[in-house]
Amino acid sequence: MSFSEADRQIFHEEVAKVFGDLVSSGFHQTGVELRHTAALGEYLEVAVQDRKLERGVRIDLTRTPDGRRDALTVSLERGRTDTFTVSEFLQREGVNDDVIGQCKLSAYHGSLAERISRCLAFNRQQIDKHLRETLAGAEWPGVPMNWGDHK
Repeated sequence: MSFSEADRQIFHEEVAKVFGDLVSSGFHQTGVELRHTAALGEYLEVAVQDRKLERGVRIDLTRTPDGRRDALTVSLERGRTDTFTVSEFLQREGVNDDVIGQCKLSAYHGSLAERISRCLAFNRQQIDKHLRETLAGAEWPGVPMNWGDHK
């Protein structure tokens, strides 16, 4: 199921609300891009990047083909190839599974805008708590990719 223009607008606005302070400090927010891969199908992507440091946050909104479930993934990236999700980082750090579960859109109820807002806010809290210096250019943590069911 495809994303509507309203979905795209909601996604863009919620990312801007949660990550807007990074934009005012030199990062650049891309527009919402519609992407497609064999594994994910169609999804929406927004990035908030520091082009000089080649670091940033990438946020992907996916939807099951039947349109019944959405998922949100927040990743830190260095270049386009070195990346890890906030939840993968927390898992590596041994954070409680209940906390890690709050990184997922499925942990929240309400309208799409409310769920995206709350999920992004939680992920942003974790970035500020654990990864702020990494985003600003400090040492990049070696976070192994969690392939889950895709092994």
